[in-house]
Amino acid sequence: MFKQLQAFANQEKMVEIYTDIEDGEKFSVAKVLDVSEDYTILANVSPNGMNDGFSLIKTDDIYQLNTETRYIQNIEKLYKAKNKTI
Repeated sequence: MFKQLQAFANQEKMVEIYTDIEDGEKFSVAKVLDVSEDYTILANVSPNGMNDGFSLIKTDDIYQLNTETRYIQNIEKLYKAKNKTI
């Protein structure tokens, strides 16, 4: 997972990030700002396409990443329509 996260670091690409293995439908949408073997820094995006703060999470807690899903495409449209940049 570390190498996948590194590939997304400092890109403008939104990613679905899954950290709760007991609830496989729960995820966050964010842009990966920085990653180390221990921690990942995320710029979160809300469901309505707005900046939603930052998160520092343990890299090992991330068990799944999805990109270019229909949901992300919709969030990106909202995000761009609101002219937001991180």
